[in-house]
Amino acid sequence: MLLDQSFHMTGHHIEAADVKCLVGDMAVNSMANLRQEIAEHVEICNQEGRYIADAIMFILDDRRVSIVNRPTNRDWVRFHIETGKCDVDAVTDYRAPDNTGRRTSYRFEVRGEDAW
Repeated sequence: MLLDQSFHMTGHHIEAADVKCLVGDMAVNSMANLRQEIAEHVEICNQEGRYIADAIMFILDDRRVSIVNRPTNRDWVRFHIETGKCDVDAVTDYRAPDNTGRRTSYRFEVRGEDAW
């Protein structure tokens, strides 16, 4: 089964010398074992460790990740991008209903017992 997931979630395309700094400030997940070309389920929490939301983070390489999330937590991620102590460059690719331009990326999912 091929699913087009391009339009229903917001993406944050983030580049930084130490991208783990930003994600580590938002998530309870360990950033120690991140490696290129995998996806991680990320639990985003506030400073007290209370759950805010979850997201999928695609690790593109040592300096670049894409965090894909629901509209309910996109502002929390954006807040950390803009006010956090980490030096990052980020582009927010808003989901289709909130986007006034064009998407910058597209996502497809292959699902099924023979997906590999």
